[in-house]
Amino acid sequence: MAHLANDDDYAQTRTPAQGSAPQAHTAHVAVIVLTRNGREDTLGCIASLEQSVGTTLSVIVVDNASQDGTAEAVSARFPGVSVVRQDHNLGFAAGNNVGIRRALELGVDYVFLLNNDTTVAPDAITCCVESARRHPDIGAACPIVYFADQPKLIWYAGAIFDPRRAHSGRMVGYRELDHGQFTAGGPTDRVTGAAVLIPRQVFEEVGLLDSDLFFLYEDVDWSMRARRAGYRIYFVPEAKVWHRVSASAGGEHAPFSAYYDTRNHLIVCERWAALAGLAALRRALVILAVHLFGARRARRRFAYVHAVLRGWSDGRRGRSGRRTCASA
Repeated sequence: MAHLANDDDYAQTRTPAQGSAPQAHTAHVAVIVLTRNGREDTLGCIASLEQSVGTTLSVIVVDNASQDGTAEAVSARFPGVSVVRQDHNLGFAAGNNVGIRRALELGVDYVFLLNNDTTVAPDAITCCVESARRHPDIGAACPIVYFADQPKLIWYAGAIFDPRRAHSGRMVGYRELDHGQFTAGGPTDRVTGAAVLIPRQVFEEVGLLDSDLFFLYEDVDWSMRARRAGYRIYFVPEAKVWHRVSASAGGEHAPFSAYYDTRNHLIVCERWAALAGLAALRRALVILAVHLFGARRARRRFAYVHAVLRGWSDGRRGRSGRRTCASA
C-alpha cells in the first residue's frame, strides 16, 4: 500500500543523516486528481492509488465546485488526502494548475496528473518514475490507457500530433485490443492529460497548462511547449491505467466535449503552425469534417453537431476561455 506523505516524511526521505553517505531516496510524487461531481469515480480512483507500490505519494484532490458531496466524501474516507475546494468550475487546465502549484510548493520530485475517472495499476506510477530516471531528456512519462468498461481495449498508446495537418492524428492504438503490440516504449508526440508523470523541473521551465483553453487540447499545447524546450515525451507501456473516458463531461462524444475539442483543435493548430489563405481554410474545413464525423457515435446527435459548429465558429475567431451555451 502506498505511503501517503506529509511534509515531515518527505524531509526525512530527501535529507541523509549528518555524516552519512547520500542514498537514493524513494521518489515523492504528488498525484493531482481533478474532480467535478464525480464522487464515486473519485473515491475509486483514490482507492486504487492506495495500492500503489514503490513511491511516496501525496494525493491532492482539486474539487471544481462539485455539488454531489465529493469533497466531503473524500475527506471522510481518505483523511490523508489533501482536498482543495474551488467555489466555481475552473475547467481542466486551471483546475489542474491549482494542484500543480500546491505540489511544487511541497517540493515533490514528480507530478502525476490523473483524471478522477481512472484507476491505476499498483506499479503504474513507479514504472513511470523509473522511465523518467532512465531518460535525462524526459519531459513526461505516459502510461498505456485502456477503456475501463473494456479492460483490454486501448484508448492511448502514445499519440501523433502535427499542427500543419487538419487531421493531426488520433491516439495510437485507439480502440485496438491489446495483444502485446505495444510492449516497446519510446518517444511519442504528445501526452494525454488523463494520466501523465512530469518531473518538477519541467513544469518550472516549461510552465503550467494554458487555462485559456479551459478543457481539451491543453495537454497537446503543453507537449508542444515541452518539446520546443528540448524535452521528449515518452510512452511507458508497462505502466497501466484504465479510464472511463470523459465521464465528468458526459462521455467521449458529448456536446460539451465536442465544442471544446473542435474549438481548441483549431486554436492549437493555428498557434503552432499558422497558415494563411486557402491553406488555412482547407485545414479548418477538414477539422470541421473530422469532428462532424464523430456524430455517428453521439447519443444526442443534433446537440453534438450544434456544439461542433459553434466550436468551429469560435475557434476560427480565436475565442478561448470558458464558453456558456445550451449544448456546451
